[in-house]
Amino acid sequence: MNLYIYTQNGTPINHPLTESNLLLVHPDIDLQNLPENICKFIRVQKPEVGAFQVLVNTSTYEIVDNICYDVWHIRDMSEEEKENKINSIESTKPYPSWTFDRQTLEFIPPTPQPDQGFWNWDEETLSWVEFVTPEE
Repeated sequence: MNLYIYTQNGTPINHPLTESNLLLVHPDIDLQNLPENICKFIRVQKPEVGAFQVLVNTSTYEIVDNICYDVWHIRDMSEEEKENKINSIESTKPYPSWTFDRQTLEFIPPTPQPDQGFWNWDEETLSWVEFVTPEE
Protein backbone atom coordinates (compact mmCIF):
# COMPACT_ATOMS: atom_id res chain seq x y z
CA MET A 1 0.00 0.00 0.00
CA ASN A 2 1.46 3.34 -1.01
CA LEU A 3 1.35 6.09 1.60
CA TYR A 4 1.86 9.84 1.40
CA ILE A 5 2.10 12.66 3.90
CA TYR A 6 1.57 16.40 3.78
CA THR A 7 4.49 18.65 4.62
CA GLN A 8 4.87 22.27 5.60
CA ASN A 9 8.22 24.02 5.21
CA GLY A 10 9.88 20.62 4.75
CA THR A 11 8.36 19.17 7.93
CA PRO A 12 5.79 16.34 7.97
CA ILE A 13 2.39 17.35 9.32
CA ASN A 14 -0.56 15.22 10.39
CA HIS A 15 -0.42 11.50 9.62
CA PRO A 16 0.15 9.51 6.43
CA LEU A 17 -2.74 8.83 4.08
CA THR A 18 -3.24 6.08 1.56
CA GLU A 19 -2.78 6.64 -2.13
CA SER A 20 -6.50 6.08 -2.73
CA ASN A 21 -7.39 8.77 -0.19
CA LEU A 22 -4.84 11.16 -1.67
CA LEU A 23 -6.37 10.61 -5.12
CA LEU A 24 -9.85 11.28 -3.74
CA VAL A 25 -8.71 14.65 -2.41
CA HIS A 26 -6.44 15.46 -5.37
CA PRO A 27 -7.81 13.55 -8.38
CA ASP A 28 -5.46 15.30 -10.84
CA ILE A 29 -2.24 14.77 -8.86
CA ASP A 30 0.76 13.33 -10.69
CA LEU A 31 2.16 10.70 -8.29
CA GLN A 32 5.46 10.68 -10.22
CA ASN A 33 5.86 14.43 -9.75
CA LEU A 34 4.44 15.29 -6.33
CA PRO A 35 3.85 18.89 -5.27
CA GLU A 36 6.19 20.44 -2.69
CA ASN A 37 3.74 19.93 0.18
CA ILE A 38 3.29 16.14 -0.30
CA CYS A 39 5.90 13.39 -0.12
CA LYS A 40 5.97 9.61 -0.23
CA PHE A 41 5.82 7.90 3.17
CA ILE A 42 7.40 4.55 4.05
CA ARG A 43 6.39 2.72 7.23
CA VAL A 44 9.21 1.44 9.43
CA GLN A 45 8.34 -1.44 11.77
CA LYS A 46 8.66 -0.81 15.50
CA PRO A 47 12.06 -2.18 16.57
CA GLU A 48 12.61 -4.91 19.14
CA VAL A 49 13.28 -3.37 22.53
CA GLY A 50 15.92 -5.02 24.70
CA ALA A 51 15.27 -6.24 28.22
CA PHE A 52 16.78 -3.09 29.66
CA GLN A 53 15.59 -0.57 27.10
CA VAL A 54 12.50 1.63 26.84
CA LEU A 55 10.60 2.71 23.74
CA VAL A 56 10.50 6.43 24.49
CA ASN A 57 7.31 7.25 22.61
CA THR A 58 5.49 6.46 19.44
CA SER A 59 7.40 7.13 16.27
CA THR A 60 8.11 10.55 14.85
CA TYR A 61 8.22 11.31 11.17
CA GLU A 62 11.39 12.43 9.41
CA ILE A 63 12.13 13.19 5.78
CA VAL A 64 15.28 11.80 4.17
CA ASP A 65 15.92 12.35 0.45
CA ASN A 66 12.32 13.51 -0.13
CA ILE A 67 10.82 10.37 1.48
CA CYS A 68 9.24 10.42 4.92
CA TYR A 69 9.84 7.56 7.39
CA ASP A 70 8.77 6.53 10.88
CA VAL A 71 11.65 7.07 13.30
CA TRP A 72 11.60 5.14 16.57
CA HIS A 73 13.33 6.36 19.73
CA ILE A 74 14.75 3.89 22.25
CA ARG A 75 16.75 4.64 25.36
CA ASP A 76 18.62 2.48 27.83
CA MET A 77 17.09 2.16 31.30
CA SER A 78 18.70 3.93 34.20
CA GLU A 79 20.27 1.74 36.90
CA GLU A 80 17.27 2.45 39.14
CA GLU A 81 14.81 1.42 36.40
CA LYS A 82 16.79 -1.77 35.76
CA GLU A 83 16.79 -2.70 39.44
CA ASN A 84 13.05 -2.00 39.76
CA LYS A 85 12.29 -4.18 36.73
CA ILE A 86 14.53 -7.00 37.99
CA ASN A 87 12.94 -6.90 41.45
CA SER A 88 9.42 -6.79 40.03
CA ILE A 89 9.96 -9.86 37.83
CA GLU A 90 11.98 -11.73 40.46
CA SER A 91 9.11 -11.34 42.93
CA THR A 92 6.93 -13.52 40.65
CA LYS A 93 9.21 -16.56 41.00
CA PRO A 94 7.01 -19.56 40.11
CA TYR A 95 8.76 -22.21 42.27
CA PRO A 96 11.19 -22.05 45.20
CA SER A 97 13.65 -24.38 43.45
CA TRP A 98 13.97 -22.23 40.34
CA THR A 99 16.68 -19.61 40.01
CA PHE A 100 16.36 -16.19 38.43
CA ASP A 101 18.86 -14.91 35.85
CA ARG A 102 19.18 -11.16 36.42
CA GLN A 103 20.72 -10.64 32.98
CA THR A 104 18.09 -12.39 30.85
CA LEU A 105 15.17 -11.90 33.28
CA GLU A 106 14.30 -15.59 32.98
CA PHE A 107 13.47 -18.21 35.58
CA ILE A 108 15.57 -21.34 35.26
CA PRO A 109 14.34 -24.72 36.52
CA PRO A 110 16.81 -27.12 38.20
CA THR A 111 16.53 -29.38 35.13
CA PRO A 112 15.69 -28.28 31.59
CA GLN A 113 12.19 -28.90 30.30
CA PRO A 114 12.06 -31.77 27.77
CA ASP A 115 11.87 -30.62 24.14
CA GLN A 116 9.02 -32.89 23.06
CA GLY A 117 5.52 -33.05 24.49
CA PHE A 118 3.74 -30.99 27.14
CA TRP A 119 5.18 -30.85 30.64
CA ASN A 120 4.34 -29.44 34.06
CA TRP A 121 6.84 -28.77 36.80
CA ASP A 122 6.44 -30.84 39.99
CA GLU A 123 8.07 -28.92 42.82
CA GLU A 124 7.73 -31.86 45.23
CA THR A 125 9.88 -34.18 43.11
CA LEU A 126 11.85 -31.37 41.42
CA SER A 127 11.12 -32.87 38.03
CA TRP A 128 9.05 -32.42 34.91
CA VAL A 129 5.87 -34.49 34.67
CA GLU A 130 4.33 -35.10 31.28
CA PHE A 131 0.93 -33.48 30.92
CA VAL A 132 -1.72 -35.94 29.81
CA THR A 133 -5.10 -34.65 28.63
CA PRO A 134 -7.84 -36.21 30.75
CA GLU A 135 -10.20 -38.45 28.84
CA GLU A 136 -13.88 -37.58 28.88
